[in-house]
Amino acid sequence: MESIIKKSSSSAFNLVGCISLHRMPNNFGMPWKDYLIPVGNKINALQRAVLECAAAGCKSIWISCNYDQAPYARQSVGDYIVDPYIMYNTFDKIKYIKKEYIPIYFVPMDVTDLNVRDSMSWGMVNSAVNATKVYSNLSQYLKPDRFYVSFVQSCYNPWALMKCRPKVKNTSYNFYLTHEGKSFKTGDYLGFTFSRKELGQIRSHVFEKGTVTTKWDSDRQKIFLPIEERYSGRNFTVDEVFKPVIIDDTNVVELTAFHNIETWEGYRSFIESKMSIRMPKLPIFKVKDKLARIGTYDSPEIQYTEEQLEEIFSINETELKEFT
Repeated sequence: MESIIKKSSSSAFNLVGCISLHRMPNNFGMPWKDYLIPVGNKINALQRAVLECAAAGCKSIWISCNYDQAPYARQSVGDYIVDPYIMYNTFDKIKYIKKEYIPIYFVPMDVTDLNVRDSMSWGMVNSAVNATKVYSNLSQYLKPDRFYVSFVQSCYNPWALMKCRPKVKNTSYNFYLTHEGKSFKTGDYLGFTFSRKELGQIRSHVFEKGTVTTKWDSDRQKIFLPIEERYSGRNFTVDEVFKPVIIDDTNVVELTAFHNIETWEGYRSFIESKMSIRMPKLPIFKVKDKLARIGTYDSPEIQYTEEQLEEIFSINETELKEFT
């Protein structure tokens, strides 16, 4: 019997989106979490991050969050998002009818990591670990090839990543975004990818660099650390956690606009800018609806003509040409 070899085509490339909602400070002082702030017309920061993963070509999106935040996050993005690339690049007679759903999963932080190393960046690692475990239990051929990290604290046009899918799904080099010298290597919230092999290296690096309650001195004696030095992994930044990730200058895309909306000053700078993140009038988030049963056709309840679809589904073509 011939051995089954996983194809290296883009269709077989399993890219997993990773988003973290852990240890997000309430800098705006509002009754809701900061990831629910609006960043455009009918779109908030969490929806923008999920849309970025979908535009990049992720086959599934894993959001790491605590149990108390899962209901609010799920109410915002739902269980599925429609793949925007399929909707725009279909050859069907009636455009925008063909749909492919990308599932969204919510995973909690492991109890052994709580209050020890549960930083926002470690939440990305937690999403990748849970996705790897689930896919590995299904089949060894479904293991993720790479992971795409998206941040809710950043704001840039996610639609432009639709034209970057060949770079994002590069099998040799990691993909990452930059803006005026900024990247995840400088601690800024810009998207990037890392491999399954690097996932193990990242975990080993954080376990080695992070502190607990005690440490060994030069005489191999166990001593207790001061309270302020314990559990340093909780405060690790993006560049510290993902230090083992190797990047290459040949697989990078320069952003024309980028805003850090973690603080009020950054959010105000984004509001004052000319950046406009739009959502299509045809809904792509499956917040309340559920997929059709297996073997049935999942068609919209209302049938539109081609002229009506052209009117309700209006995304400016210039927004898709953000990258040069």
